[in-house]
Amino acid sequence: MRDADYLIEKAEQCFQLAAFARGHVLSLEIAKGIDDLGEQLMNKAVEIDTARQRTETACALLRDGDWYLIRGGRRTKLAISGPANAPSHLRK
Repeated sequence: MRDADYLIEKAEQCFQLAAFARGHVLSLEIAKGIDDLGEQLMNKAVEIDTARQRTETACALLRDGDWYLIRGGRRTKLAISGPANAPSHLRK
């Protein structure tokens, strides 16, 4: 997540610099270019964070009562089944 956070921080700096440029009657073309760069950085941060979320590992009890390991969008059925075998913090 550090990469996405870094890009967001740099994008915010671009937006601040663009606002400063507009406020001090500097070239509006330069300010627009800086804003565009900030938008590109934000888009890349979202792309990185989305990819990270897809690769996170999760464990889920599905409707059929079986436990699955979910990693990278793929399900793998685990050798346990039913709510009774759930980790204690997941039991109702």
